Amino acid sequence: MTHPWLASYDPRVSFETDLNLRPVGALMDEAGKTYKNRPAFDFLGKKWTWGEISTMTDTAAAALQDMGIGRGDRVGLFLPNSPLFLIAYYAVMKTGATAVHYNPLYARHELINQINDSGTKTMISMNLKVLCDPLLPLLEETGLERVILSD
Repeated sequence: MTHPWLASYDPRVSFETDLNLRPVGALMDEAGKTYKNRPAFDFLGKKWTWGEISTMTDTAAAALQDMGIGRGDRVGLFLPNSPLFLIAYYAVMKTGATAVHYNPLYARHELINQINDSGTKTMISMNLKVLCDPLLPLLEETGLERVILSD
């Protein structure tokens, strides 16, 4: 047996299931088409449909690609739980780059260590003082080369 742990699985578990493998970005495309007019977010009084979120994701992905971001790049997401997080995540996935998640509550040394350990060169964040103050000085102190801020 090449995978000995399989012996401990319930015999009713099938490993012959078609997984319908596809790129992660395709999930957003499907949501945008299937649920185009359905509500996706009601965030701080602003509402978006899945069609709108999908379009914003495509726009953001194209902008990242225009900046030269693609396969092999690490793009940091220094974002709170918000619609922008979902848009940025799927935009990064559509470029073929790797999304590196950063907790906006990280201490300075945690940010420095994760930026350097992950090889993050580009960071996406929000144009909020609470996020910019700890992040922007790291352009001079780490391997971080660019910060993209969204309003």
